[in-house]
Amino acid sequence: MDPRVTVIEFLRSQEPGTALLDDVETPGRGKEAVLFIRERSSNIRRWGPNPLIEVRAGIEVINRVGVFACMVRVQRYDTVGLYETWLNYHSESGQQTANCLPHQPELLTVWIGDSGNSERGITLKHWKQGDYREMVDLIKMLPPWSMDDFDAARDIVCSKRPTPESLWEALGNPMLLTQAQTATHRILAELNKP
Repeated sequence: MDPRVTVIEFLRSQEPGTALLDDVETPGRGKEAVLFIRERSSNIRRWGPNPLIEVRAGIEVINRVGVFACMVRVQRYDTVGLYETWLNYHSESGQQTANCLPHQPELLTVWIGDSGNSERGITLKHWKQGDYREMVDLIKMLPPWSMDDFDAARDIVCSKRPTPESLWEALGNPMLLTQAQTATHRILAELNKP
């Protein structure tokens, strides 16, 4: 994404269902990671005042590249929205965004509607900061990678979980954090090889 373009400007040109995690300066709170979601205005209204929202995230290490996936599931009665975003730690703002996650007590979601403007903000409390600290610590141990390396690794993750629903189910598996711990030890062993 062109650094001169704001997240909201970028999302205006995207299809509904697009999500992006980025760090922004928020009034009174400083810099924090915010999840921006582009959706149809009618769907944003359909969620009503108290939708059920769940966030899942995980990291998979592919060829020494940390692929961080974050998904949001929104449900109101029989209407379900599922949104995914990927965070490349070695992208322009990836480190700043990733480093915000373990330190913020809440996650703000900003919903961009058909008008191209923010139509709703929902703050998610009960944020599992410790899980994100572990994931960020794992990524920091890996050697740097290129955008092409990240894209190739993400493609492998997507080939194993080709639908949003299959990725959602994989992120709900508590083994991911255990795998992240195991991967940490394996990565340390690989990095210490002569």
